[in-house]
Amino acid sequence: MICALSGKETSDAVVSPKSGGIFDRKLAETYVSTAGKDPLNDEPLNVEELVRISSGGLPIATQPAPAAFNSIPTMLAAFQNEWDAMALEVFALRKQLHSTRQELSTALYKCEAAIRVAARMTREKEEAQQALHQIAETFASGTKSQEQNDVTMEPETTANLEETAKQDSVAIAKDTDDFSRRKTEKKFDAVAFLHEAGSAKPVGVDVGGAHVLFSDETFPLSIETVRQVIAHPSEPYFVIVTNDQRWVLAGKAGIIHTSEPVESILAADIHVDGALLGLASAHKVDIVDLTSFNTVSSISLTDFTQVSKISFALNGYWLLVGGKMENGLGAVRIYDLRKSVLVHSFEASADAEFAIDASCQALVVCDKTQQKLMVHLYAKKGKKWTENVHVEECGALHALHMESSAEEIQSSKTVKVMGLLEDEIVHYAISLE
Repeated sequence: MICALSGKETSDAVVSPKSGGIFDRKLAETYVSTAGKDPLNDEPLNVEELVRISSGGLPIATQPAPAAFNSIPTMLAAFQNEWDAMALEVFALRKQLHSTRQELSTALYKCEAAIRVAARMTREKEEAQQALHQIAETFASGTKSQEQNDVTMEPETTANLEETAKQDSVAIAKDTDDFSRRKTEKKFDAVAFLHEAGSAKPVGVDVGGAHVLFSDETFPLSIETVRQVIAHPSEPYFVIVTNDQRWVLAGKAGIIHTSEPVESILAADIHVDGALLGLASAHKVDIVDLTSFNTVSSISLTDFTQVSKISFALNGYWLLVGGKMENGLGAVRIYDLRKSVLVHSFEASADAEFAIDASCQALVVCDKTQQKLMVHLYAKKGKKWTENVHVEECGALHALHMESSAEEIQSSKTVKVMGLLEDEIVHYAISLE
């Protein structure tokens, strides 16, 4: 029989009940008494558990007792012991080498994966910078469709907006206070969150001015009508859309600029950089520079007859538009601001609500007609959308807000959204698996 430790034939063999390996008895007893575990699978093992292999009934020749250490047999026994010790050491070294190779292979795999992730992130950053540069060139070459208003913006306000627009990323404030259980008796025409110093305050706007809810703070405004309020993503400013087709830029100090009446304003939104305002009519979206109040570009909305909502994606170069098409059906479309071209179109109700995550890879659409939530995923590698990855029943939500970050979606494979159903706030956790 061949010993699994020394690789040599043995006449006094034992078998381990844990691994089933066959060993020379002396080597096995030495190893087990020293390590306390099986030589092959490292399971706990005692010397008493080793099972000696019988010779099938034949008499077993026992070795004579060693004489004094001055004879050839005694020296041979000593040499044999040294050989056994060396065999045990070589076996331990082989196991250690195998373990080290496995650890090295794992470390190299992790290092290679980290390098690939870093390269992909660098590539995506360069693509985003190039996209923003193309948008800047597109807007810079656009024709001016409005003259600057006689009312000029204060230099401090202009500097704040321009500085915000130059930043690589805008820190969008989150709601820091819990207002879900607090009520106000006064009704307002529109409510928005005013962002300032990393926090957000709920502000109610009406013809009398802007009022910070749950406080006595008030901003004086002289406005005849209020239809919609859009908060600046990072600065304490907001845009008010009136019923007479004007838009008003205001802040804590009051009205900064009032536009001339335009053809129609069906929806509006402020770009993530904070310096551009999108104003949607039935057939186009005008992009207005908030530092100069001039129209710098226009996006043609082909086949739209009515627009219910527009939203700038956080990647900086996508514009999402929802509304009614010429065929009578509703749709949510994504346009590329760099080339003013259509990226993708999703079927939905004409008044659908939608929200997209910060990485622009998960789009959630609420079809109010079917009362369903539909999740669409975007693959950056192939630059393709996969529609209706998940469909879930819901009510006719009046608003939709993305709660999950890009990291949470990637790690948990779950998209979390929050919506307003009548007078109740509802939360949805949608699994993508």
